[in-house]
Amino acid sequence: MTRTPWPLTLLLLLPTAGGAAPADPLAAPACTRAMAALEALEAQLPASSPASRAPLARHARLRRDAARACLGTRTDTAVPVRRAQPPVSVAPVRVPASTPGTAAPTLPERPAVAPPRLPGPLTVTGCDAGGCWTSDGAYLPRAGAQLFSPRGLCDVRGTTVHCP
Repeated sequence: MTRTPWPLTLLLLLPTAGGAAPADPLAAPACTRAMAALEALEAQLPASSPASRAPLARHARLRRDAARACLGTRTDTAVPVRRAQPPVSVAPVRVPASTPGTAAPTLPERPAVAPPRLPGPLTVTGCDAGGCWTSDGAYLPRAGAQLFSPRGLCDVRGTTVHCP
């Protein structure tokens, strides 16, 4: 089985000049006439709301005709409206009782030892010219604006310190 590359596949899907390619509905004479009639009426309507409803009804009719002629849609179809319905009553669900021969599933027991708690973030409690002390009692030396721990460069945000 040979695979056709994408560009060639797309060319095969395009209509050929001799084939029956669909005409552009926006260039159809019916669409052009409907749009001209609609634009002529819109040019006559004042910018403010008209006192008479007759131009509005004619405008709506011309818009519907132009949409049908240019887009091929039916704009006069009614949109289905969902009506409120009374709530549906459902019988209560009955859970069968367990038989004496079967045991109910049990949850696993908790471990006797609590999981280790992770320490919270360190905070700076005080500083001098050479470095800062943290909330765990460690002294972090300073080099410029940076603090260093024995494992590397610390990230200081406000009074919170994150060290590797």
